[in-house]
Amino acid sequence: MARRSYELRLTSRDLAYTFSLSAVEVGVYVGLLVQIRNRGFAFDEPDRLARGCNATKSRVSRVIETLIADGKLRRDGARLIEGPRA
Repeated sequence: MARRSYELRLTSRDLAYTFSLSAVEVGVYVGLLVQIRNRGFAFDEPDRLARGCNATKSRVSRVIETLIADGKLRRDGARLIEGPRA
């Protein structure tokens, strides 16, 4: 099976938001944006994201909660979708 490539278009608003984030937070945010913008949603799987970002599961969970509090993401059941301020 051919590997599927993903294209991510970041808006200036997306980039401006990342300037105040740590490297792990940027990795989680961009990883979630790739999933959301290609599938329409991202699964709320902190352990999988943690492996990809070389972080702990609890750290990724805190980052996800911060992104939700900032309005960048919102929960839709077990899925994460872009929030009103994304």
